Amino acid sequence: MVKAISGYLQRSGAIGVLVHLKSDSKRFNELKDLVGVSPSTLSDRLDKGADLGLITTRIGKDEYERDQRAVHHEYMITDRGLLVLSKMEEFDVIFAYRKLREAEERLDEGIEDMHDWIAEDSDRIALAAEVHPTKDREGEDVTGYDGETDYSEHMERPKDTDSSD
Repeated sequence: MVKAISGYLQRSGAIGVLVHLKSDSKRFNELKDLVGVSPSTLSDRLDKGADLGLITTRIGKDEYERDQRAVHHEYMITDRGLLVLSKMEEFDVIFAYRKLREAEERLDEGIEDMHDWIAEDSDRIALAAEVHPTKDREGEDVTGYDGETDYSEHMERPKDTDSSD
């Protein structure tokens, strides 16, 4: 089981599940939004975490109008899960996980901003591809040629290929 826990923690989303269950029980959709994995991956991590004794579930009920009730599952951390989390905290794994999630969120926001910019500035982007190879971004010549100096005497002339000597 110890090796299985180690392997479990290496799987995508596993650390996030434990971290987000540390302080309070959560429902599936809450965890899905917090952990940032697909529903099938989350379901697998919850099932495997329960098999390893790291996570447990309880049935909760929501009250609706006219005494109709809906059943839902709440996921909670176990004592074994808390022990694993305490070591993760000691080794700064939780800190690193949170920083990683923050960076992923900033990356996602930046990519979304890029998509918006591309949609809004498509004409400017299209023109940028038509830049002359000897001019910089402002249109200034980068070759150093002033347009007046005659460099022809420094250029190699083609050899005469006529063999009628």
